[in-house]
Amino acid sequence: MLKIIASELISILPSGELISGPKDFAISSICTDTRSLKRNDFFVPLKGEHFDGHDFIGDAIKKGASGIFTERWDEEIKSKIESVSKDFVIIKVENALKALQSIAGLVRRKLDLQVIGITGSTGKTTTKDILNSILRKKFSVVCTEKSYNNEIGVPLTILKATPNTDIVILEMGMRGKGQISELCDIALPTMGIITNIGKTHFELLNSEEAIAETKAELIKSISSNGTVVLNHDDFWTDKFKAMTSAKIVIYGFSNEANVRAENISVSANGCPSFKIISNGDSIFVNFPFSGRHNVCNLLAAAAVAIKLGLSLRDIKEGLESCTITEMRMQVFENSEGVTIINDAYNANPDSMQASLETLKDIEGEGRKIAVLGDMAELGKISTVSHRDVGALVKKNGVDLLFVVGEKAKQIAQGAIEKGVDTKNIFICSNLKDAEQKIKKVIKSGDIILFKGSRIMKLENLVYSIS
Repeated sequence: MLKIIASELISILPSGELISGPKDFAISSICTDTRSLKRNDFFVPLKGEHFDGHDFIGDAIKKGASGIFTERWDEEIKSKIESVSKDFVIIKVENALKALQSIAGLVRRKLDLQVIGITGSTGKTTTKDILNSILRKKFSVVCTEKSYNNEIGVPLTILKATPNTDIVILEMGMRGKGQISELCDIALPTMGIITNIGKTHFELLNSEEAIAETKAELIKSISSNGTVVLNHDDFWTDKFKAMTSAKIVIYGFSNEANVRAENISVSANGCPSFKIISNGDSIFVNFPFSGRHNVCNLLAAAAVAIKLGLSLRDIKEGLESCTITEMRMQVFENSEGVTIINDAYNANPDSMQASLETLKDIEGEGRKIAVLGDMAELGKISTVSHRDVGALVKKNGVDLLFVVGEKAKQIAQGAIEKGVDTKNIFICSNLKDAEQKIKKVIKSGDIILFKGSRIMKLENLVYSIS
């Protein structure tokens, strides 16, 4: 982290007040969780739905924190800091989260680097992982960890940058209008990717158009000197072009795309191979993770890398040595010879389709089994969307279907309506019920997919049969 002087920080904080400690104190590392706090970290006590970081100020002091933010200066807080030295820094703030974001914004403005924002309905994390794998071959890169893509994760990622950092890659999620704009005000992205627009967050925003407008907050934040990377094959791309004055790079499968893929094939384990073509040059790539749909994510990352001056050879090396965040198309075989596809991190109608197509593509002698959970935040389109997934179960040749959750019962109904035999459908009331039913029927050679929204925690089923 770039060092920030306390007096400089206080000058930009609304009602920021130095309660104790030297004005010239340099904050050089930030921590929001005392479980991972290291000596001399500056502790930021965030509040959540079920916790208040102020309750852990005493723990932070015991672990050697160099200072704290606090929203309160009452007897309870004063009692926690009785034993600290005169050099211990206490800064009173109106809102600890806003203070954290202010530090990140200050750090961002002091550093001369490329900041790449990534958003979209699906593929954000995978595209981020792929881009990180490519760019780190040539640059010093700081990248969003896991899926820390919100109002806390984005500033914490920025704070990892140093004067030696060339590029920061930020996954940007949202739960409503204006949230991506707020993240962009902190991050000041110089490049932006919109992977696609789908039905995710439909319950919150009520229309695909509103979802598109909200995702477009990223590209609207990028200046005319920056670059916007868009998916040629997404319906909203032409509209996005009209929303930005930045340079535009298009990726996809059409000859009109600046970076495109041809000759796509899928191996027996579901991994795609294809040719990347750009500016008259081409190279053949074998991607080490399952999912034909990942080609689109790969092209988005390649388009950014080419814009930043990397060669197709560099891109090939990055793609073929890539690692992906857990619970996203992780394919492995358990001790009993069952192939497991762990894609349990999240789900929406588009990603359900992609996962079922991957299950179909993976070759094996056993049965194809899908364990599908509720898709959250779909609002008024929830019933029809779940039934449509049921139709995809039939279309993709699934032999056995397990559904987990109240909404997922509509997946079973959709499958039945398309002719799937009810004896091959298992309706599970909870994870324990699903575990018992799955263990009774799976056998060596089977291929089993786990997919559902985050609230379903289907990874617990994966662990139980691994």
